[in-house]
Amino acid sequence: MDALFAKGAARYKENIPPGYLDGTNYKDAERRAATRSNFRDFILWQQTPDFANDNNRHVILVTDDQKEGW
Repeated sequence: MDALFAKGAARYKENIPPGYLDGTNYKDAERRAATRSNFRDFILWQQTPDFANDNNRHVILVTDDQKEGW
């Protein structure tokens, strides 16, 4: 997970979706867990194909998030 958070942080600095618009939701968070919540869209995006490959399944990711950052 630490590698995903680092990769997400680097992508967010360059405004690369998904999730970069959520990157400051918990900007001044006192807890590390709250700060990491900024990366939930990115983590979902990264883990979905891994899950599909690990389980030999096709997946369709459906979201109603309409922000540009998704």
